[in-house]
Amino acid sequence: MDSEKKYLDLLKEVEETSIEDIASRLDFKPVQKKPNTYKYVTGPVDDMPEFTYTVADRKQRVDTFTSEGFETSNVAELGDIIMSGPTKEKYVLKPAKFLTKYTGKIGGDVVPEQSYRLVAKYTEPKTVKFMAPWDELMVMRPGDYLVQDGAKGYYRIAAAEYDMTYGPLR
Repeated sequence: MDSEKKYLDLLKEVEETSIEDIASRLDFKPVQKKPNTYKYVTGPVDDMPEFTYTVADRKQRVDTFTSEGFETSNVAELGDIIMSGPTKEKYVLKPAKFLTKYTGKIGGDVVPEQSYRLVAKYTEPKTVKFMAPWDELMVMRPGDYLVQDGAKGYYRIAAAEYDMTYGPLR
């Protein structure tokens, strides 16, 4: 795909950094996710509408495309949860993590649980890349958001998707 090629070219150009070093310079604040309802769907992952989810029926690669284009890849194992966000960007959650991040029962409507997440806006002037908790590189651009994922590390959310899924950063 053209978007993935552009992203892979960007990965070659951008300096890899220690995300812990970047995070130490950012101002993390508690933020809640918006209570968007996610509907359960079946069928091909590529055809999932926004704000839906499914259970992986086999091991499969899941590519994430945000409003900015290709973001990252992950592998969903049989039984993992594949989410489709507001711009139809796909991401993978293990069932145990899904049950801590969403309220409702698998197979029905679910809503993000409303505890606070620690989030910071990335305001430095350069684009960087770092290793996400699922062992794939992610690119972070000025204006993106960095979410602290407990002891597992950090992941990036593009600004457009952040605005549709998280409350305001105060």
